[in-house]
Amino acid sequence: MAEIRVQRKRPGLLFPIVAALVLVLLVWAAAQMLKEDENGANEATQAVPHVPEPAPTSGSADPPPAAISAFLVFTGASHAATAGPAHDYTATGLRRLSAAMEAIVEQQRVGGREVPELLDAFRRTAREIQEDPAATGHASRVREALIGAATLMAAVQQERWPEADDLRIEVEAVRAAAAALDEQRPLLDQT
Repeated sequence: MAEIRVQRKRPGLLFPIVAALVLVLLVWAAAQMLKEDENGANEATQAVPHVPEPAPTSGSADPPPAAISAFLVFTGASHAATAGPAHDYTATGLRRLSAAMEAIVEQQRVGGREVPELLDAFRRTAREIQEDPAATGHASRVREALIGAATLMAAVQQERWPEADDLRIEVEAVRAAAAALDEQRPLLDQT
């Protein structure tokens, strides 16, 4: 009778990376809402100092763009059963991350030549890992895309909130988690 060897999967790094990205996006959204409220109040009092501030209304902050909400819902749901050799989960996550980052970049008016290139790299990586699921090097491609996401997050943080050390630390945590993906191990072994 043939012997069947069963190996336990080692815990991976993909979930902590996605969780860190969600945390950073939530902090950015909260900081952006607070910053806009402070800036709007400061501009109003500087322009017309004798006018009293209006009473706060519930729901006055704009909801996050749909792409950010979709990314947060995706990362908040349990997808452990859907991660498989076709890399649908990873590709979908990269596409939603790309859309969420694009929404943040547009909302925060962050520019630069590298922004469209990084966003295109997310989409290209998602397409490549799904086109040839048996190919080697998926971990390397995903690692590069996630390091690019951290680079883009750092650009947004530096341009919009340069004094926010807590955001800088979180962005560096995302970069470290992405860099921790082992390029020599199959991607599925790291999830």
